[in-house]
Amino acid sequence: MSSKLLRAYSRRCSAVAQKKFRIANVEISGFRGYKDSLTVGFGTPVVMFFGGNGSGKSSTLGAIEWCLFDEFASVAIDKRGSRDELLHEQYSKANVILEMTGPKKLKVTRSKKRNKKQAELNIELDEGPGEDIANPEHELYSNLNLGFDDFVRAVYLHQENVRGMLTDDPVARDKAMDRLFGLERLRNISDGLDLKKVKDAIKSLSARRQGALNKLQSHLDEASKAYEEAEMKAASFEIPKASVGLSLANKTFRKTLDSVSRISKSVGAECPEIPKPGSHGSLLNAAEVLRSSVGRIRRRLPGQEEISSLASALTKLNSLKSDLANLMTRQGVADRDIKSFEKEHGSHEKLTKDLNTTSGKMIRLEKERNETGSKERVILDGLEYLQEFAPARCPICGEKIDADDACQHLKEEVQEVVGEKLKQLKTRIAEMQEEEDQLESLLETCDDLEDRLEKAKSEVDDILEDVAKELGQPISSGKKGMELLGRKCTDLEAQRKKLEKPLKKREEELQEIELWLTQMEAIAVALRWKERRDEIVKLQKEKAFKRVDKTLKELGKLEAVVDMVAGAVQIVQSDFAKSLVDDAMPQIKKFYGELVGHPYYKDLQIEVTPKTTRGRVRNSYRIVGSNPKDGAETLAKDRFSTGQMNCVALSVFLALANKGAYSHNIGFLILDDPSQNLDTEHKEALCRILARVAKKSQLVISSQDSEFQKMLKSTFKDAKAITYRFGKWSINGPKIKAV
Repeated sequence: MSSKLLRAYSRRCSAVAQKKFRIANVEISGFRGYKDSLTVGFGTPVVMFFGGNGSGKSSTLGAIEWCLFDEFASVAIDKRGSRDELLHEQYSKANVILEMTGPKKLKVTRSKKRNKKQAELNIELDEGPGEDIANPEHELYSNLNLGFDDFVRAVYLHQENVRGMLTDDPVARDKAMDRLFGLERLRNISDGLDLKKVKDAIKSLSARRQGALNKLQSHLDEASKAYEEAEMKAASFEIPKASVGLSLANKTFRKTLDSVSRISKSVGAECPEIPKPGSHGSLLNAAEVLRSSVGRIRRRLPGQEEISSLASALTKLNSLKSDLANLMTRQGVADRDIKSFEKEHGSHEKLTKDLNTTSGKMIRLEKERNETGSKERVILDGLEYLQEFAPARCPICGEKIDADDACQHLKEEVQEVVGEKLKQLKTRIAEMQEEEDQLESLLETCDDLEDRLEKAKSEVDDILEDVAKELGQPISSGKKGMELLGRKCTDLEAQRKKLEKPLKKREEELQEIELWLTQMEAIAVALRWKERRDEIVKLQKEKAFKRVDKTLKELGKLEAVVDMVAGAVQIVQSDFAKSLVDDAMPQIKKFYGELVGHPYYKDLQIEVTPKTTRGRVRNSYRIVGSNPKDGAETLAKDRFSTGQMNCVALSVFLALANKGAYSHNIGFLILDDPSQNLDTEHKEALCRILARVAKKSQLVISSQDSEFQKMLKSTFKDAKAITYRFGKWSINGPKIKAV
């Protein structure tokens, strides 16, 4: 099967090669460094851009890239913004017109205005302008048969991108190789057949179905429990389970309405008009209206207003009585506390007198201590004088003295008389201070107790004023107030009972009506939960769940089909990849031998093996340099120099392009600085290979390498080639001259 697919694929590529698009010219204005409009002709098999770094070569090639795909891989552009990096600083609009020839004439125009994120695309075909093309992007893809990712790998040779094929992580390298060999569509089909998504959909739908059933069951359990409780409540009114229904509820409603209407008429109250309830909701509403009517009847009963007035007065008097009792108790406690205090410590007057006496003693003791201290200082001063000068005569009386005897006498006086007296005074003063502090503390406590008592008396006096005002007579004491309040409450209670006696029978009737209303409400609540339960049971049997079950069954079948198709695609993909590599290897090896010229690893192999990653079969590629004679081999990325690695990448890229391995409809190759890191021999070999490639594809070659430029000019001197020399850049754009 793989050989048939390969032959069909090769025939398709060969057919496409006869009618691929080549660049005729490109007109650029307002794009990057281009300000003024400039047209560059490409009407030859080979077009060469020569110039130094920053001269505008990459911007010119980037204009082609942007015109076709609205992308510019060489420049980091924030795609979340307006992408004004693409515009010239002094221009408000970028415009690129690319004209191509091939199977048909194709004119592609892409323009972008400043501050506008979206670029506009217009296509003109042989038949004229394409204003009627509904989707220009799709039309362009249909003609070129490739997207941007394939363009930068198979048409536009960025050295970094191709070298990444050899040095990137294995997953990225394998993906790049799939694209180079034109297997990206099979890979995309394989990726699209995501069995995990089907499994996840089944799992999600099953979980949602079970979740809905669990939720319904939870609500059903709640409704069933509530219904049972409502039935039990109805049973407490001696209503059998079998009788819980609208029939019994309506009978109860009828007799309740009749009784309420009859009593309302007798007291002159408004008679309610309520239609026969037809549901639990209307039954609850009827019960609410009837309860309001019972309330109006009570308020209209004879003597009811007077009874309410008496009840209000009783409430107020009982409140005053309670407050007065509490305040009198508080006053009594305060009075007992101060009497107990005075019994133990004396009255406020006595404590004040004791404090004054103690303070007087303190003053006298302090005075005596000061005098004794003065005597001590005089003696000490004399002692100091005698010790220092040792006079023969007394400095006061003039008599002869013995200085040593005098000093000894003074020392004994200070120690035995003055010192002992000061010690005694200090002790006595401390005792007096402690006594004074204690008396001050007792006076503070006494003040607090007297304040409490005064406050309690004031509060009793205030409430007695309220009692006197309520009773309409002066009150001499709290005891008298309590007596009068009790007598008044007794009188009012007797009056109320006298008025309520004739209303007792009517109240019994109203209480019986309220009992019927409670029965109605119990039946209504039971009916409400029964209806809720029945609705949930009905939902559990809904067709929606049957449709979900059917969908789950169909998804199960889809899972099996996807699994089968994915397996088949993976098998075809692996066989097809190996066949394509085997078919292209002679050309790749030939270019490798000419271009690399490795002194030891003279041959190149690309090995393709299937590898399972996350349940998917992937193509895994190994690019190996080998020496058939010695049977030695190495991974190119491990042992080759940077220049040799570039040559390996160029060999693969140019061999596939020259063989026509790609299925796209582009008949040109763009090589941006392909001689990077190559020595002279490699450059000469590259020129020879490019000469052969130019026979099948239009070449657009950009280089800053002066040695490589000379080689290219020599290689294509007899061919139809255009050389553009890029000179000094100016604010108006690059200076380009055809040479």
